[in-house]
Amino acid sequence: MKKKVIYIAILIIILILGYLNYFADDKEIDGSHQVVETTNVTYTNDDYVVEAQKQKDYVSQNETGFEKAKAKVNEMLLSGDNVFIDKVRNLALKNNILGISPNGWKFKAQEADYFKAQDEIKSTTGVVAENEERGIKISGQNFTTNSKMSYIKLEKDVVLENASIALKGDKGDYDDITKIVNLMDNITLEGRGKEQGLLSGNFKTLKYNMQTKVLTAWEPFDVIYKGIKLSADDLYMKEDDESLKITKNVKLYADGFDISLESIDKAPNSNILNLNGKIEGTNGVYSFVADAGKYNTETKILEVSGNIKASSKNGELLLADKVIYNTVDETIFVLSSDEVNYKSPRGNLVTKSFTYDMKTGEIVTDSSFVFNGPEYESEGKKLYYNNLTKDMKLTQGYIIDKVKKQKVSGNEIFHNRLTRDTIITGNAYMEDTTYALSGDKIDHKGKENMTVIPGNYTVTYLKDGSVFKGQNAEYNGTTYEFSSKGSVVGEGKNYIVYGENLEYNSNTGFGKFNSKVVIENPKDNIKVTGDNFTFQNQKYMELSGNLILETDKFIAKSEKGTYNFKDEKIYIPSEIVLDSKDGKTHGTVKNGEYSTKNSVFYGKSFKGNSDDSNITSNVIKYFSKDEKILFSGNVIMKNPDSTIKDENVEYYPNEEKVKLIGKYIIYYGDFTVNGIDGVLNNTTGLLNGDKTIITSSSGDRFEADKVDGNLKDLVIDFTGNIKGHIVSQGEITDFTGNYARLYFRHGEKYELLRSEIRNNAVVIQKDRTLYSDYIEIDALRKLAYSKDNSKLVIKDKNGTTVVTSDAAEMNMNNDTAVLVGNVRIDNENSEQGTTIITAKKAFIDQKNNTMDLTGNVKIENKESIVEADRGIYNMQTKKINASGNVYVNYKN
Repeated sequence: MKKKVIYIAILIIILILGYLNYFADDKEIDGSHQVVETTNVTYTNDDYVVEAQKQKDYVSQNETGFEKAKAKVNEMLLSGDNVFIDKVRNLALKNNILGISPNGWKFKAQEADYFKAQDEIKSTTGVVAENEERGIKISGQNFTTNSKMSYIKLEKDVVLENASIALKGDKGDYDDITKIVNLMDNITLEGRGKEQGLLSGNFKTLKYNMQTKVLTAWEPFDVIYKGIKLSADDLYMKEDDESLKITKNVKLYADGFDISLESIDKAPNSNILNLNGKIEGTNGVYSFVADAGKYNTETKILEVSGNIKASSKNGELLLADKVIYNTVDETIFVLSSDEVNYKSPRGNLVTKSFTYDMKTGEIVTDSSFVFNGPEYESEGKKLYYNNLTKDMKLTQGYIIDKVKKQKVSGNEIFHNRLTRDTIITGNAYMEDTTYALSGDKIDHKGKENMTVIPGNYTVTYLKDGSVFKGQNAEYNGTTYEFSSKGSVVGEGKNYIVYGENLEYNSNTGFGKFNSKVVIENPKDNIKVTGDNFTFQNQKYMELSGNLILETDKFIAKSEKGTYNFKDEKIYIPSEIVLDSKDGKTHGTVKNGEYSTKNSVFYGKSFKGNSDDSNITSNVIKYFSKDEKILFSGNVIMKNPDSTIKDENVEYYPNEEKVKLIGKYIIYYGDFTVNGIDGVLNNTTGLLNGDKTIITSSSGDRFEADKVDGNLKDLVIDFTGNIKGHIVSQGEITDFTGNYARLYFRHGEKYELLRSEIRNNAVVIQKDRTLYSDYIEIDALRKLAYSKDNSKLVIKDKNGTTVVTSDAAEMNMNNDTAVLVGNVRIDNENSEQGTTIITAKKAFIDQKNNTMDLTGNVKIENKESIVEADRGIYNMQTKKINASGNVYVNYKN
């Protein structure tokens, strides 16, 4: 994880300080033949002032030697165990030599020579020079300077160092006028003090200006700090304000990464080291790019920003705006103004920011996140993961295992990948392909494969949405046993179960309540109770002991019942006592079934009563929603007024309506009604039906396509293809038509009072037939009245007589008829031929064979035409007695 996230966390602050070495050669002091020794002397000449413990003068050589001496040469103080002045006034120094210059420099050596003529100090035995004010120490094998130390030249094993670093090279020089130190050839860099062993490097040339405190390098160089390597071609660094600029072919090598950038710079007196230009890096497997970076030398925080893109050959990709690496606590913070996107073969993580602790292996998203991969999907407000302990915490989110098809969610989710322990608190939820579990808290022990749900919980069967609700449950994942003590409520699509002490096996689907149970269907207002309750998930529920099935319409009591999920029915095999809620219906039935889907109760061999009706049938179906009862098979319904027989009868208790299906028979008082598909209201007596035949005990018979009437009020309408047969006092009247309304009365027996026949009405009585669009028959008075296209046809011994008029009235008691308006009478007689009579009004007396005609009377036969105001015509003799304006026209 470290390599994946901190690709560019490798910036190093390299402070390269330039320091110088001074070197000089030793010269041996030759002995002399004549020696004058003087102790504690001060020797003075034009060139030197020497103080020594002992002075030796070599007279013959004109040379002088000193022991434990201090000499002042121009402005420089030189001291050593042995000092020798030759005849040309050169100095040779040996052992514990110390040279001090007024410009702040001093040097130490074992041997050194001063050449007066050249004003030059040389040593070839190794010199260490130091400028304490500058904090610089230099050393080298070959050393050259003058008495003012206005310049220094070093060769071989040259070392320039301060408290932090040491620079080693082949050559070095210093000019006191320019205050510039140059170091050349095979320059190496080493750490000193706390940087010992952590810092190293190589340079070709270095220049250090002690006055401006500027160190520069202009040829390729490299520096390694704590395993991180920096290389470039050009270096500029100012010591006093610590400003820095590194340019040309700048590269960093860290943790196996080869990183290129344009330049590195640091502003004066700033703690910020800037990484400029496009930053690119790779280790052969992982690669990254960024727009820029910076490093805070005080806080030790590295920040890389701008279009960060990190990828790997394994298909990983990180997109972010900024990466912040704290090198002190070794934490990495990755963020983006829009979103951080990390893609890998395992999935895609999107978040605003996250923090990674390299020491603890902890990663924390500081904002909401979304993860989606082929195996897992997750989303939440905050994610914590420890790569060492394998602990994971998720805040207000969920995790989906796509392989196992499982999901968990909650306010806080804890999971350990090693122990497989999971704790979900606050809106806790677990789900697989079959069940969903929710509650205040879910505690799963991976090793024991045991889940504990303290407090409230809900278990949902996902296939149909049915649930169990209770408190304090346990689930054994090995045995599949789920148990819940105390009150438990089960809720299905159309039911709610109340019970106690639930035991359920999720593998077999078998469960039971160890208590009495109440099952309710609020939607359809159904309630079922029983002493014992067992069930097989998605197969059946069984109640036994004092089974009571209650709907909003009826109550059924029996010993036991089984609900089949597939059929959505309750099966009650034993005898059932059935009572309607309104108290109107009571009975017994066998082999009952109740469909919860359709709210229909079914049973066989029904015996019972409804209100004042006794009912028997082979089958009963009680439709709770439709508020109806269907009796089928040999149905007999008896009440004080009627008896109904049918194969299928629908009964609507609230309306007291009986719907007769198919062929039926109703015995109602003196009437027998045969019909097809009728409806009878037991309360009001209203009857309507198709293809109906009504007969009475007196022999009356009425038939029509449709009947609509009231058997109690005794008014009945007949419609379509009407046929009527009335017997009254021995007289028979037949009629036909498209519509008829019959009025009856009930005295000692039912009697027909009046009939109205319309639309193509025909009434036949004896030898008389009356046609009209409206005929009214008064059965008691034996009168018939017609209007609208009336036509009376009489067939007797006098032939056939056809009478038309606007209206007609027949009296069946005395065989008379009254015709009114546009009267026309056509009589056909085999002997007399055709006689045509017209008048405004006519009175026919069939018994006396006379017609009394009035108003514009006209009688025409084959012999004559008679016109008069009035005439009496004898239908038998064909003679007329005319009066009033009589006019006779004989045709022959």
